[in-house]
Amino acid sequence: ADFSLTPSQPDTPDPIRLSGLSQWLRAYIDAALLDAKTNPLYADFAQVATDPTWNGFLVLKADVAELPPQLGGLMAGIDETQLYAHHFGATVTPVKAGTNGPEVGLSSLFGLIDYQLPAYRANVASGGGLDVPIALPTSGDYGFSVLQLQALFRNAALVDFRSRIQLTVNRLFGAPTTAAYGETGIAPATAVVLRGSYQSQGGKDAYVFEQDATTLFTLDDAVLPAVAAGRLQFDTLGETGSGDTATTASRFLIWGDLDFAALPDNQKAPFDVLSFGSPPGTEPAKLGSGLSFSNLKINMTFPTATPHATTFAFDSSGLAFDLATSSPRPGSAFESLELQVDSFLTAPAGKRPTDFGYLSVSSALSLASFDGPWYGVVYKLTLGSPGALVAKAGFDSHLLVGWAPASASSAAGAAGMVPVALGIALPGAAPGAKLLSLQGVLKLSIGSISLIRQTVVGHDDKEAFVLRLRNVGLTFLGIAKLPPGATIDFFLFGALEAGGSLGWYAAYRKDQAQEVVALAPQAEPAQLEAPR
Repeated sequence: ADFSLTPSQPDTPDPIRLSGLSQWLRAYIDAALLDAKTNPLYADFAQVATDPTWNGFLVLKADVAELPPQLGGLMAGIDETQLYAHHFGATVTPVKAGTNGPEVGLSSLFGLIDYQLPAYRANVASGGGLDVPIALPTSGDYGFSVLQLQALFRNAALVDFRSRIQLTVNRLFGAPTTAAYGETGIAPATAVVLRGSYQSQGGKDAYVFEQDATTLFTLDDAVLPAVAAGRLQFDTLGETGSGDTATTASRFLIWGDLDFAALPDNQKAPFDVLSFGSPPGTEPAKLGSGLSFSNLKINMTFPTATPHATTFAFDSSGLAFDLATSSPRPGSAFESLELQVDSFLTAPAGKRPTDFGYLSVSSALSLASFDGPWYGVVYKLTLGSPGALVAKAGFDSHLLVGWAPASASSAAGAAGMVPVALGIALPGAAPGAKLLSLQGVLKLSIGSISLIRQTVVGHDDKEAFVLRLRNVGLTFLGIAKLPPGATIDFFLFGALEAGGSLGWYAAYRKDQAQEVVALAPQAEPAQLEAPR
């Protein structure tokens, strides 16, 4: 009674109030002793609580004032009403009589933080895996929760740190996620769990949150049906501002693969312009091959004073690719035209390929319109060796394959229509222009550009992608077109068998008579028959 503070209850005698406190203490300690049988984090507490010779002090269920700065981002996913230290305390400092006075020993401070989300604790207790995500309510495209945060201290030092956080993904590249597959099959939620660990190097503390087991997200998207996240990392970037305006920023970094669909043309034949992905007909759980990427970000910010007012932002602007680990499909445009992956384009709503300097390229795809944000893979297309023809420019163009998210189950998707846009930026030309500068005096003009598939005669009737430039001619000082009264079409194609090379094919038509000329052959001219 002398050392206990109990709630002020005028109508309740002290003995009854103290009895309630005693029952709480015994139940709290008994629960910890029970946990100690299966959880080594409670071993130190069990030893202290059951040693009749121990002297010191214990503080139970203590408030946690703040987390280390490196863990500040976790506050967005923590239920603060459940965040407390199970205990902390110190063994009484031993004092011995010495020849020159008392000799004071070292105090032994110890403690344990054991935060576990009740739903996660129940799932693990029922046999669920430690790294299996759980279904949690989210109100937007993303959700963040701290499932577990455990820290054990001995002698005032952190000796054991365990944490698991969950990122819930309801949307990727603008398309809704339909399922998530992990090592044990389909997951209970479209989410991934990252493990936290503590490292100390050179006197500096570091908390690392990562996951290196692949999680496959399937999407309701006609163009990008799956994204495989092979590795994820969570970082707290720090706090900016001060006082009520302080903001804490964190981010998720993702490495993985974009699994694009093998798009059909308007005759339901393969027209695989995006080139990277699983073979057609692959079941959802086995998707995940494709274009390997890195530096995909999901940024998370919140006011430091109100951590649950969280804002997420999907950021694909810095996406980079690794062809060495990518999976192009046989017969795709990437292989046919010897393309190189150059960059990734993220476009806001209202922008079109022409706004980024790309000319429209027609194709046999059944196109659906789109108005919102869209994305694009930019390929580098080598047009050959022009010598000194092109002024101050290499003879390389850039082919854009842009797409917008669209449901595969929509009316347009069911009809085989896809929200895809093809564009090309020509070398030596102003952005969006069809004129190439030759020595600054002559201009090479192009009427239209299309990407087609043609049957290759003499090669078992295989089909290959061909870039066709129609109505090509020279203009001198912008006045006369050369040759007059004639039409020239150019065809760019790749070598089917040798690989690594491209060839030009030209068709020259004048006065109803057709003459075929091969220009700068870098592949066998016989690979394509003369256009009819």
